[in-house]
Amino acid sequence: MPDLILVRGIPGSGKSTWAAENFPNHHRPEADDWFYDWDQPSPVYKFERDQVYSAHAYCHIMTERFLDDGLNTIVCNTFITRAEILPYKQIWGDLAFVNFKVYRMLGDFGNTHNVPEHVVARMRQSIQDWPGETLVDPTRPPQAA
Repeated sequence: MPDLILVRGIPGSGKSTWAAENFPNHHRPEADDWFYDWDQPSPVYKFERDQVYSAHAYCHIMTERFLDDGLNTIVCNTFITRAEILPYKQIWGDLAFVNFKVYRMLGDFGNTHNVPEHVVARMRQSIQDWPGETLVDPTRPPQAA
């Protein structure tokens, strides 16, 4: 039975780093992947607001492919609202063959994608709880919410 794990939090909260360290064998589609120019010797991140929908559609498609192949999958995105989590829960999380889990990162390491501070502050104030999510301070062991 494959895992479907969502790791959420504001930009710079440690989502990708924590996921890579704690779930190294899970496949990890992320909306941020869409914005990298992978043809460069060192990939360059270039956010384009008009591509946000496509970036999240990419995550859904890759998640579906990995789970259809029975592969453990972890999706790291901001997931600020319950509405952003709900499609993953409804499509895959309610299936008997998937272990569905949500983690919320509480770290603050500064964001590497140059998200304006006023946007990060708005996200921090707007983030909604998800029932049963596990809160993670990257400097301490995870705790159930």
